[in-house]
Amino acid sequence: MRTRLLAKVDRRSLKYRSDTLASKFEVTDKQRDRLKLRTIGAFDVSKKARKRRRKEKARARLERLRRAKGAIPRAMYIANSLTKSKPWRAEGIDRATWYRRRKKDATSTQMRQVRTQYRREAPIAYPPVAFTVTAMFVETPRRADRTITLMKRERTT
Repeated sequence: MRTRLLAKVDRRSLKYRSDTLASKFEVTDKQRDRLKLRTIGAFDVSKKARKRRRKEKARARLERLRRAKGAIPRAMYIANSLTKSKPWRAEGIDRATWYRRRKKDATSTQMRQVRTQYRREAPIAYPPVAFTVTAMFVETPRRADRTITLMKRERTT
């Protein structure tokens, strides 16, 4: 009888699910966390609860990373947004007009900065240079069926 059972076990290895193993070994959730077990469940916490906790931890970790990069919470963003404060009403104009004027002002300011920058710098004159491009076809030694096109630039003055 015993030899038959051993032969059966040798032929077919038993595969248990994570929660079944946890109940057989009576692994608690604290032990599972302390030992960093990932393939064995916990008999005192359900699989659904572990999944929910894992998602919450991941969500909190990603939020910390976003905050470290400078992201602000949605409620704070909305409270400080232009849409909430509606500055176009104070000026007595339409929203689209306010944004259009703001864009126009920003563009003209940038253009003024660029113009003054170029006035300060002396222009650099480059002599005209002409180039001719010739193509050469070279067969590679390993692959005779492929040809490589090499472009060669030569100065013609």
